[in-house]
Amino acid sequence: KFLKSPFYKNNNNEKEELLHAISKLTPKFKDTVLLHYYQGLGINEIANILNISPGTVSSRLSRAREKLALYLRSSNENEE
Repeated sequence: KFLKSPFYKNNNNEKEELLHAISKLTPKFKDTVLLHYYQGLGINEIANILNISPGTVSSRLSRAREKLALYLRSSNENEE
């Protein structure tokens, strides 16, 4: 289920592309993204689960969004 993800897509192909991009992330980024955007957990909850600081969770989410945006952008450019 796509919750409050800034990468939410209406089209099934785009959802598949997003999930594929997420699968390419390293585990620390992938786990953080999935817990936040797909499980709906907050920063502090994720920090407790992963035994890291809330600042690290925020940093990982920010870096993961950058990585996903780059991947999706390059994927779209390759299709054109």
